[in-house]
Amino acid sequence: DAEWLRPRVAAGEIWIAELDGNAVATARLLWADAAVWGKREAGDAAYVHTLAVRRDRAGAGIGRRVLAWAATMARGRGAERLRLDCLAANRALVAYYREAGFGVVGTARLAGDDLV
Repeated sequence: DAEWLRPRVAAGEIWIAELDGNAVATARLLWADAAVWGKREAGDAAYVHTLAVRRDRAGAGIGRRVLAWAATMARGRGAERLRLDCLAANRALVAYYREAGFGVVGTARLAGDDLV
């Protein structure tokens, strides 16, 4: 929704991945996330949220390329790690992130949902 999106675009959090001049993916990159990471938020990480790939480009490795880009951005800003979270109930997404090299470090409850 535009009301949610506008301030995040203005803050420089939303990134669009293009291939051959066409938008194929998006991600939100944050430099802090105390709402989810709480006391584990030590200022040493970057956080990926809202990763999405166009369905007609699914399976082409674009999501992993976006994650690799985010890791490069994180290192460039001195972050020691790249973190993300997703709904614990979304087993396919949890598996996707595990296959991309991420591990579960814990759970959090946010707005009534369990996140990993």
